[in-house]
Amino acid sequence: MKEYNIDINTLKRDPIQMDELAGASLIVTIYDEELDDAIKFPEEWEEKVIHWNLPNPEKRSTSELEEWVFFQEICDEIAMKVRDLESLLPSIRMN
Repeated sequence: MKEYNIDINTLKRDPIQMDELAGASLIVTIYDEELDDAIKFPEEWEEKVIHWNLPNPEKRSTSELEEWVFFQEICDEIAMKVRDLESLLPSIRMN
């Protein structure tokens, strides 16, 4: 977000509200399986939850420059994964 002069450091992170996610057709989680805690979802949601194991640049970088480069790579990977979601969407039951 720094690239676009948007400061997100002051934004408050709200806890995930499971009741709000209950009606979702698809849930995508992005986390580093080695360094981040996975979010626990009810077993009955298994078919609508997709986990993307992506390295956490903030936790894996040794310098600000390395972190920035890592974020660029991860953003590109996320963009490709989002594009690939299109092939899954018709098979997901829409509520």
